[in-house]
Amino acid sequence: MVDRNTTGTMMLTTYAAVTLFECEIKGQMSDGNWENATPHDHWKFWCSLDTVLGAQNRIDIAPGYSIFDCKRVSYGLTRLIKFIGARMIAQGRLATALNRRLSCHEGWACANMPADLVSWRQQTVNNEKSAMTITDEMALAYYSTVYLEKDLKEDLKHISCAIKSVKLRHPYFSDH
Repeated sequence: MVDRNTTGTMMLTTYAAVTLFECEIKGQMSDGNWENATPHDHWKFWCSLDTVLGAQNRIDIAPGYSIFDCKRVSYGLTRLIKFIGARMIAQGRLATALNRRLSCHEGWACANMPADLVSWRQQTVNNEKSAMTITDEMALAYYSTVYLEKDLKEDLKHISCAIKSVKLRHPYFSDH
């Protein structure tokens, strides 16, 4: 029996890229920036992928699915930077700092991190932080890690490369 819950596996080479695809890009495809893009069910293939750390950026399609289930392969991911760049940089920064995939809850929590560790600790002491998801150890790692817009662009490039790995095999999207 084929598991119809996943269309396959997206492998990405950084934890930041994995986190960004799971916590941000899937939502932008289904409910955000590309919500009304055509074909209208374009997001279903992408949002049903499992996302894992891998040796190269690519998609392995699950048995029972084919490249024909993928209905769109062009998203222009870097256009999101002007709208949600700060949030994505925070998510990429924490995933890089912890060297692991973040849960989406952690991804949303870190998006509200103040500018420095002293301010973060003050918010914690004053119980001003809305979600106590970020531990002191996570905050220490976050503030000791540099992750800039150029790093975000590189991780978005990793995601685009994986998406294009489907395009290369799909006769409809192939450049003849």
